Order: sequence, then structure tokens, then C-alpha cells
Amino acid sequence: MLPVKRFLWLLLLQSVLAALSPGQTPKSAVSSSVEPPAPRCTVKGRVVYDDNNHPVRRSNVTLTQLPDRGEFSSATDRDGRFEIHGVPAGVYFVVVDSPGLITPYAFMKFSEGVPAESLDLKELKEYCTQIAVDGTNNIDITVRARRGGAISGKVTYSDGAIAVNAVLAVLRKKGNQVTRVLTGANVGAMLSFHTDDRGRYRISGLPPGDYLVSASEKNTDPRANSRSDPFSELFKNDALAVSFYGNGTRLTDAVTLKVDLGSELSNIDIVLSDATPHTISGSVIAKTGGRAVGGARLSIRNQEQGDWFTQGQQETVTDSEGRWIFSRVPDGTYTVVVEAPFDSASPPAAGDDKDDKPASAPTRKFLSREAEINVTGSDLSGVAIELVEGASISGTVEFPPQAERDGYVMVYAASEGENRARDSSVSAFNGTFVLEPVRPGKIYLTAESNFIDSRDARLQKYYVKSITLNGMDLLHKPLTVESGQSVSNVRIVLSSDLGRAKVQLVDGGGKPLTARKLLMVSSDPANWAFSSRLIPDVTDAMGTVLFSGAPGDYLVIVLGPDEAWPSSADAVRSHSETARHITLQPGDNKTITVALDR
Repeated sequence: MLPVKRFLWLLLLQSVLAALSPGQTPKSAVSSSVEPPAPRCTVKGRVVYDDNNHPVRRSNVTLTQLPDRGEFSSATDRDGRFEIHGVPAGVYFVVVDSPGLITPYAFMKFSEGVPAESLDLKELKEYCTQIAVDGTNNIDITVRARRGGAISGKVTYSDGAIAVNAVLAVLRKKGNQVTRVLTGANVGAMLSFHTDDRGRYRISGLPPGDYLVSASEKNTDPRANSRSDPFSELFKNDALAVSFYGNGTRLTDAVTLKVDLGSELSNIDIVLSDATPHTISGSVIAKTGGRAVGGARLSIRNQEQGDWFTQGQQETVTDSEGRWIFSRVPDGTYTVVVEAPFDSASPPAAGDDKDDKPASAPTRKFLSREAEINVTGSDLSGVAIELVEGASISGTVEFPPQAERDGYVMVYAASEGENRARDSSVSAFNGTFVLEPVRPGKIYLTAESNFIDSRDARLQKYYVKSITLNGMDLLHKPLTVESGQSVSNVRIVLSSDLGRAKVQLVDGGGKPLTARKLLMVSSDPANWAFSSRLIPDVTDAMGTVLFSGAPGDYLVIVLGPDEAWPSSADAVRSHSETARHITLQPGDNKTITVALDR
């Protein structure tokens, strides 16, 4: 899954590349010198505005497959026509990224800790064109681009002066949930979230729904130097105070706006609130022993701004004594996030000769944490934030004899839970790995390789056969670790003795079902919580997908057209009783037909 910050940069790069490249820009999710033999076709057509049938001219058109598995793009000509070649089988959204049009970006949940491609497919399909490509038959379509609603207004200071370059946020409200909206990846859409030289703004391309609008200042922290990065102006905001339409400073004070297709809400004016700044200060220390942690990075944000991307926040770094300070902090409730320093070595104990210690001895690592701080009418000092020392897990990765190491292996440690978040990850170099810091408690270890079969780049070359610690199975059972503990000699064994299958999906009459989402997942429920193992494939013109994996039992799950991305353990569980079971033996290379009654 794509993290939010990386996804936003990909959006920006997409718009820049589209502007610089005269032709189409295919992107592949697999990096390999072997050209995959998957069938490919051409998608062409014409893009018109849904309300007047006029062509959408000179606009970037992208076929985007969700989750992020590659995309293919071109641009419309003066008649709105486009043509994209080399498109493999898949289910794609046609993204016409032009100002004012509704795009899939407006439906994505851009929140920290939430995969960027989390979205409601049913709602998305109501406003955006989706096509099924079988990889063999060319497609000629008419894309009816729909204009979204728009919100415009002016931002001023309390003395009536215009607020130039203020940052706007549009928040979509559904029940008790509020999600910040990004309307597109084009430069115009991104710049619309800033006021111009008259203090005015206009944000378009909004899907129908209820919205809140907020505004805040920029460059409120003189210590920040965003000019070192020319693109950071689009995403960064250091304001800790926020003002909502309705002239309140809390979400509960904001006035809800109803937006319809093609509607224009004007005079949505916002006055930036005046706030008395305070100073808060404290220290970062180790929970065990109370040692000062220098070099820790702290960020502070107002909880009224939620955890949306580009929320206002300020940053600082602790000094050698672990001390930190934030100034210009208005009244409010704040979240302070402490990111532990990358290398925080413990000093030698009294009487120890540090020269006697081995150079490869593991350094002390701390886990990041969040703390809540309330500021009410005065400065705060002496705020101590304790960091817990994580565990360290190290070991080796063993390849089959005479194996070609033309890829890499990622090793993950994930906390026990229904949806296992990957707390730590590392690439295994030279057959060894060190994971740190690892959260204390029960954790699961897993590993993934990107080694590609030279005969077909769609298939794996190796699988993880076993993960053990002194003979104890860690592939299926959790490992319990304590704060500061170092666990070594973990052994990960790769094997090339995979099972391979061509799975064909047919209807009751034996007709191949093309462009259908098919999920192959281990029948062991312990694997369902790892989202990386729940990525579906799409059937081609013959209704088939190729699959390779570890020997064992699998479920063949046919996903419905409106099932949300990404797949979850709950989704697999709901299908598990009716799913087709198959078994792969070592060295298998067989065809399996799965018939659907509907």
C-alpha cells in the first residue's frame, strides 16, 4: 500500500511528467529486464463533457488500476480523442485530470495510517468511468466527463486586510466522518487550495455531498525553510490555528455546505481568527533509565485539523540534552508526534572501555510515540515525553543452491492483531537482515521476495519456505519480544519449488469470464491479516490468470464489482465458506477451471 506522502508525490510527478512528455507514459509495477508475455491491447476513444457533449481538449487521460499496480496515460487532442497502447488485462478507471472535472482522487481517503487507495468503489463508479480490459480485444469508448461543484470566496484577517497565499482545506462530511478532499493531480487543482493576490480562492471538481471549508495562514514558523524544496509549497503548512467557514475554530462550529453537480457556491468567506500565542517546552527521555534522547524529531498539530494530509504542523529537533521547545502555539488540544533518532547509541557504562566493544554491536533504538498536550491560556514547561526502547531481530536469508540473486527480499515485523500493521521492515542485503526497532509484545515475522521467473515476469521465482528461530516455527506462530531485547539467529529459507497454476474462470455454460477480479489467498486464516497477500488479479480474454506460490491449500475468491479496495481479512472471511478450494503441490504446473453459477 502506498503511504500518503509518497502517493502525493506520485500525483505531483504524474502532472509534471504529463506536461513534459509529448507521448504516452506507461508505468509498470514490475521492474525487470524480462518483457512479460501478458497479452496487451489498445484503448482509444473520445472524452466529452457530460452536460454539453463538447470535447475535453488537451487534457491528460490515464488508465489507473487500483490498488496501485501501474498506469498508462496519453492526452486528448483538439477533438477530445485519445489513444493508449500496450494495456494489459485489468479493470481501470479512466482519469481525465482537467480542472473542474470529478476524478477518483476526490474519493480517496488521504489520512495518515490509511492506505491512499482506500475508497468506496460503488460511489466512485457513479461519477467516474470504469472499463474492463481483457488484454486482447481493443476498446473504443466515449468517456463522459462530469463537472463537479465549486466553492469560492475570500479569506481576510480580522482587521479586514486580505489574506494572500492562505491555505484552504475542503473536508467532505459523511455521517460522523470527515475526510479532506484532493480534487485532482493537475497543477491547477493543487494551486486552487491557496488564495491569490486578492485573497480569493475557487475550488472546483467536487463530487456531490456535504462539505466543510477551513483556512489558515502559511509561514507562521520563521524557523521553517520550505524554500529549499520548490514543490513543498503545494503540500506544506505550518499553521497551528485554523478557521472554519462560520468563523469558528472548531469542527463543531463549522457550517455545512451542500454541493451538487455543476453547482457554484460563492461568497464562502472566511475570517482568520486572532490567537494569543504561547510557548511549550520539555524533554524527550528514555522510559528505562531516564536518559536524554538527543536528535529526536518532534511535530505538533492541532487536533481540530485531524490527521489529513498537509495538516498544519510545526517541527523541531531535541538538542543533546533532549530538550525541545515550540513557540507561537495558540490555545487548543495538540498531538505531538516524536520520531526517534535513526541512530541513538547508548553511551558506555562507567568503567567500560568502549574500544573493547565490537563495532557491529546493535545500537539502542526507540519507538516513536504520540502525546496529547492541552494549551489553555498560558505557557507550558517541563513536559517530559518518554520513549520506549524497541527490540532488535536479526538473522539470515538462505537461497536455493545456485540461485540467481536478481531481486531482493523484504523482511517485516508486524504486531499481533486483526489487521497487522507492518511496524518494521528492512531489505535483506548479502543474506543478512536487522529489524529495529520492533514493538514489544507478540509479533509476526513475514518475508516477501520480488524475484521474477525468467520464463514469465508475472510469476514468482521463490517463496518463503520457513522462518525459524532455533528450530521454533515463526512462519505461522508469533514471537514474543521485550523492550530492549536482541533476538538473533532467525533463519529465513527461500525455495524455488513452487506450485504454478493457470486458473480459468467460466460461467455455467463454460464461457470464459473476462476482466473479473480474482483473489488467490492461502486457506490459513493467519495469512489474511497481511494486506500484501490480498491483492487480486484480473482475468484476461480467455478468463484466465496465472498464479504461483508456496505449496499448500488456497481459496479462489471471485470479488464483486463494487467490493472496496483494499481487500480485508473480513472480506476474505465472508467469502471463505463459498470459495473454491485448490491445492498446489511442489512443482505443479496445471490448469484449474472454476465455474460460476452467476
